[in-house]
Amino acid sequence: MDMYPYVRTDILCFPLPFSTALSHSPYAHKPFLLRNHMHSLRTEKIKFTWVGKKFLLGVDDQGTCCCYWAFCSTEAITVAYLKKKKKLITLSKQQLINCMYNFYEKPKWFGKLKKNECYPCSYNKAYIFAKDLGIVAETRYPFTEQRGECECPSSKEIFVKIKGHVIVSKLGLSKEGIEELIKEQPITCAAHHVRSLTLHRGKGIYMGLTEQEVEEEKKKKEENQDAKELLHAMLIVGFGTEDGVDFYLVKNSWGKDWGYKGYAKIACNVLSRLSYPII
Repeated sequence: MDMYPYVRTDILCFPLPFSTALSHSPYAHKPFLLRNHMHSLRTEKIKFTWVGKKFLLGVDDQGTCCCYWAFCSTEAITVAYLKKKKKLITLSKQQLINCMYNFYEKPKWFGKLKKNECYPCSYNKAYIFAKDLGIVAETRYPFTEQRGECECPSSKEIFVKIKGHVIVSKLGLSKEGIEELIKEQPITCAAHHVRSLTLHRGKGIYMGLTEQEVEEEKKKKEENQDAKELLHAMLIVGFGTEDGVDFYLVKNSWGKDWGYKGYAKIACNVLSRLSYPII
């Protein structure tokens, strides 16, 4: 029997640690359909957005490859680099997928992957890779929707290297402080990878786990204290407030059918682990 009969299996990834409390959303007690359709999209409620400013790339679809972390991290670097250097270089997700664990210690589960199977990782590790080794252009190393052999680019090729990355929670910023960061550049973030997120459609605000999902997560934790939860990474590209709910506007890598043309408003308290690259 499928462990996740209601989750889109083509984007299902391995469990990753997630420290945020399950009860983090004050909206968890409300029915899923109500919570996800109670707020209509009114663009005047978006206070700031990178959409339409000629910095963001087109909406991508990671397909069956579990590489959300590569998509959001490379675009975060691409935008920051374009803003500072005035040069657009779309960076390779495939290089990260193929080469990440050729240079860093492999996790125990890595050896259990099927041939060409993609894998979960962290956008912060992608930032470390970009700092240590640099990332080449997408045209040099195009996305294939599967893991392959690592091809080390020559030193003559164009690399984008970064100075490092910042974990926002360590800055002790207020809501307004985080919003100022978003005005400077898009920020990577994480959310629970659950059915309600994968099924989110339309212009309403996604409010987090449903009551059923909260109970299911609690039960899994009770049955296995070492149980790990699924995370999905996205890119914060704006923010606003609607009907008293503060939200971040995020860009996803699940194609244009997800959310509203590949973007979605997500309540601020649903997202965690914010970080961004330093060029």
